[in-house]
Amino acid sequence: MAQKTVPVSIVAVVVCVLVIAGVVLHATVGQGASRMQFEQAWDSEVWKLFENGAASEDIINAIESSERDTHEINEFGTPLLLVAIRYQRDDVVPWLLENGLSPDGLNRDGMPLMYAIRFDCEACARSLLTFGADPHITAFSPIQFAEESRSQKYLDLLSNWQR
Repeated sequence: MAQKTVPVSIVAVVVCVLVIAGVVLHATVGQGASRMQFEQAWDSEVWKLFENGAASEDIINAIESSERDTHEINEFGTPLLLVAIRYQRDDVVPWLLENGLSPDGLNRDGMPLMYAIRFDCEACARSLLTFGADPHITAFSPIQFAEESRSQKYLDLLSNWQR
């Protein structure tokens, strides 16, 4: 008996729909979970500084005085860099990158560039690109994410970026 195959275009559409659904779900239902996720990612003092919009010097001092490694992630796989991007702390993101965090670190929530797009932090995206983030990473690239998010400003930024 002949096997039936599914056209590649149908598979691509299904994958795109699932990715978009995941972004929408994260942006709506996931807000309560996100708060818990970020709170558990780092000391509650540091998390509260992000949440309350504290001065970057206060956040950096709290991170430096913490016994936790800036590369550390929580049980959900959320690194500190994504916390900073989530709170649109474009004043803290460059400091984290200067101190060794990867601009292309991948975890279950995506890559930092995808987070910058999701949380609309263009300055964060520019910092990530300046520190070597690759907008052309395969699998589901930040450029594809910007296309799916219908974010023309990020699509233009990433597509035209030159090192």
